[in-house]
Order: sequence, then C-alpha cells, then structure tokens
Amino acid sequence: DALERKATLCSGHEANFIRRPGYYTTFDVDTIVGLRPRGLQAKDYEVLPNYQMVCEPGQVLGEVRGVFTLDEAARRCNADPRCHFFGLSTSSGLPKLANTLWLCGGDPVFASRYGWLGAGKTRWMPPRVPGQDGLPNPLLADSKDGAVHPP
Repeated sequence: DALERKATLCSGHEANFIRRPGYYTTFDVDTIVGLRPRGLQAKDYEVLPNYQMVCEPGQVLGEVRGVFTLDEAARRCNADPRCHFFGLSTSSGLPKLANTLWLCGGDPVFASRYGWLGAGKTRWMPPRVPGQDGLPNPLLADSKDGAVHPP
C-alpha cells in the first residue's frame, strides 16, 4: 500500500492477477510487483516479460478477454495447433485491453512493451544470441527461483 508505505508478501504457484469489480486492470503506478521466475512460466514456452507479440492481421488466430494466468493463455494456445506464440496484456495503459490474450500463428516476433507478457512455443522460437538480439533472456519452464542468469 503506497499511501501507508506497507508491503504485502504473497505466495503461490503462479501469477494470478487480481480482479477488481468495475476495473479492467489492476495496474497502479505507485505499486511495484516482484515475481519469482516460476511465477511467469508456461511448460514448453519461452516467456518474455514486458514484451508484446507482433502479430500481423493474417496471423491472428483469436482474441480472448478476461485471461488472468499464463497457464490459461498457454492452454488456449495449445488447443490450436496453428498457434505458435501469444501476447497477454496485463496492464497496457488501455483499460479495455487489459487481461486480453491474442493468439498468433507464424514465426514469433516480439517488441518491448511495458505491462505485457509475450510467449512463444520453444520449438518455434528463433535461435537466441543473448545480449545481441535486443530481447531479454527468456524465462524457461525449468528456471529456478532467484537471479536469472544467461545460459
């Protein structure tokens, strides 16, 4: 609570964004959220926090509102064999788009965007050259808690 200068510590097995009645987003500019790497993982996906998918109109396979976990996003992508990557808006600055999932086909492409979670199926992700491709190191499904180090 920023006004009272108090922190709330939580535990759990996955990131699950708070639903507040009447709000599309849980974003608060006076709040800092920290998650352990395992909170932002999806089996068989590389997850890129603060990266939005770049999905051309012909690649869009679906748009789903009210998605609050990476597990749900991955399940929806896995349900369509054409889905190779997705983007989940958590607090995009556009209230009507918060907690919206876009499913995409084709080659995964991402762009830096605060408040987004981008993820691509590991087998479809391009080869990575850490520090040279402009993307952060992905959070792989077997990442341990603590500092994330390059492979």
